[in-house]
Amino acid sequence: MKKIFAAALAASMLILSLTGCGNNKEVDATEIAAELLNNASFAETLTEVNEQVTKKRLDLDDDEVSVCAAFKGTSAVVDEIIVIKTSDTEDVEEKVREYVASQTKQYENYRPSEVPKLNDAVISVTGDIVIYCASEDSAKAMQIINDNMSK
Repeated sequence: MKKIFAAALAASMLILSLTGCGNNKEVDATEIAAELLNNASFAETLTEVNEQVTKKRLDLDDDEVSVCAAFKGTSAVVDEIIVIKTSDTEDVEEKVREYVASQTKQYENYRPSEVPKLNDAVISVTGDIVIYCASEDSAKAMQIINDNMSK
């Protein structure tokens, strides 16, 4: 009986120890947005955008977004951060890409010098997080995103 109990206890300990080996860290959408805001390169200071305004601009439904953090510059620049925790990453990513295409079309005539930022913008999907960042240095933005996803 003691051997069976000891074997069951050993098996339980093994299972518990293995469940701790994965990357179970919950990715924090607002933390990633703050890291981008503080460490990426932007032409001007970005200001926080209301979640409802962001959802409307991207044509997102309330039920598919659990967290939304967004920052944008003035209309003179395309610099922007949008980080969304969602139940439907495919739909949100598609809507972000449509938004970028729309912005590109608008800025081609308004401020063509801003279009390269849109063409080089970072759109990243990891787990249930969709990230969009248009900045002066997309490589730096991508590095910040990768660093935060691997923590």
